[in-house]
Amino acid sequence: MDNSFDSYTEEQTKSTKRKKRNSPVRTILSIIGAIVAIVSIIVLIVIFVVNSSARDLVCTAPEGSITISYNKATITGYVSSGITYEFEEQRALSEKIGTEQYMKDFEEWFRNNTSGTCVYENK
Repeated sequence: MDNSFDSYTEEQTKSTKRKKRNSPVRTILSIIGAIVAIVSIIVLIVIFVVNSSARDLVCTAPEGSITISYNKATITGYVSSGITYEFEEQRALSEKIGTEQYMKDFEEWFRNNTSGTCVYENK
C-alpha cells in the first residue's frame, strides 16, 4: 500500500514540474494575446472615428451624377457617371480653401450648371 502512495506522489511531482515548465510559455502567450486585443480595440476605435466624420455629397441630374466622399480634412474619393472630375486637382483645391467651403461651392456650381440637385449624407 505504501508503494502506491509513493508512486502517486511521484506522478504528482512530475505533473507539477511539467506545469512549471509550461508556465513561461503560457505567460508569453497571455501577454501576446493581451497586446493583440488592445491593438484590435484601438484599430476599431480609429475606424469608428474616421467613419463617423465621413460624409458624402450626392449630386444627381439627367446630365450625370457624382458622389463626393469627404471628411473634415479633405476629399477622400468620388464616383461619377456622365460627369468628368479631376480628383487630384479638386482635392488640392479643397485642402486650400477648406473642405466645407469646397462642398458648398461645388453644390452651387452643380445647381447652376445642371438641372439637378445635391444632398448631403452621413456614412
